[in-house]
Amino acid sequence: MVNEELLYNAVFELYLDKGVRFTMDDLSEKMGISKRTLYETVNSKEQLAYMMVERYFDEVSARQTMISVSVGLGLLEKIKKLLTAMPITILDKRRLDEIKREYPGVFAEINLKLSVGWDMVAALFDEGKQKGIFVDFDINLFRIMYVSSLEALLFGFNMRQEISFSQKQENMVDMLLNGVLT
Repeated sequence: MVNEELLYNAVFELYLDKGVRFTMDDLSEKMGISKRTLYETVNSKEQLAYMMVERYFDEVSARQTMISVSVGLGLLEKIKKLLTAMPITILDKRRLDEIKREYPGVFAEINLKLSVGWDMVAALFDEGKQKGIFVDFDINLFRIMYVSSLEALLFGFNMRQEISFSQKQENMVDMLLNGVLT
């Protein structure tokens, strides 16, 4: 039986290094297991890609849950942290383009995951509206603007840039929120 954590880490490292061109031989070698053992756990690289997306967004969800129950954060700070709750490792444009080209179903899943899970943020925005922190605004329009902006950052982000993705994302969220603050 293959350790899922080790599998995830090995796939992610290979993917960041080689993109979709890594082979199952590369993966089994990196993990120190036989290809047969590997294929007892997964059927294909596409299955691995789906697994990676699921795992990546599970990390986002876990971070968001921790933020939402934190008693030490104010309302606006919680919203900012929820909107920037991405794992430390981020994919750059080149790798996302590869996924889009080679695994369109996986790419569609990424887009879906970016668009769902707004319940916590919407509830905090509603609370902020009731407290007079925010003007009355369309949360669905805000979500569309946020997701579109995030996609633009993801697809335009090059890991060799001087400013980190996290910094760009924080700047984006600040710009979007300051447009809705009273």
